Amino acid sequence: MDTKSGMQFALGPKLTPTVKTLMVINVLVFVSITFFGHALHPTLNVPYGALIVSILGLHPQEVIAQYTVWQLLTFLFVHATFLHLLFNMLGLWWFGADLERVWGSKRFFRYFLFTGIGSGLVSLLMQQPTIGASGSIYGLLFAFGMLYPNRVIYLYFVLPIRAKYFVLLFGLLELGALVFSRADGINHWAHLGGLFFGFVWFFIDRNRISPRMLLRRYRYYKHRKRFRLIVNEQELPEESGPYVDDKNPTIH
Repeated sequence: MDTKSGMQFALGPKLTPTVKTLMVINVLVFVSITFFGHALHPTLNVPYGALIVSILGLHPQEVIAQYTVWQLLTFLFVHATFLHLLFNMLGLWWFGADLERVWGSKRFFRYFLFTGIGSGLVSLLMQQPTIGASGSIYGLLFAFGMLYPNRVIYLYFVLPIRAKYFVLLFGLLELGALVFSRADGINHWAHLGGLFFGFVWFFIDRNRISPRMLLRRYRYYKHRKRFRLIVNEQELPEESGPYVDDKNPTIH
């Protein structure tokens, strides 16, 4: 909103296309669960809400036993309560819009999925059923801290804190929640998984690691190991000189 003095006030950055699309999908899924969730399925005789959560939510035992691997993606778009949806969508907006504006829609979407699915894999490993986009939101938070380390964020809309310290604070809070708190219905493993896979993304990106490069390195070391094995198996002539060790030949 513009004032006569020329100052501008805004609750957050301007919405970007992918952020807007992700928000719409999450809201539509939540609305369908809220308004149609209590209606019974005519054949299965279970509420539609429970059916949606059972199909789209992440259930580790089902993923392992029944190969419902799509749940590693779809759980990101399912939220059980309005507050859960609200805070995740605010995080998606506040942190995601600036990232998409800098990265572009395709790279931003890949990062969102990478950290989200990564948090799902951590939940799967720790046998933690989960729903919600929190893993991706923590991944966006990590990226925001990396790209805008000195940007001021107002914690609880009151306390100003730089983004780099904000990321560190929330990482420590999640670790503390795992160590000291009892079961609170929150999947802290997914949050830490989002932070961790955010770190992995930036590590890969800054070191320019790609599948093609990893394949080249694998082939190189495989060929080198095979070459050494062939040399070690060869019999060297007896008159090879005083500096040749028959048992441990060297390659120059």
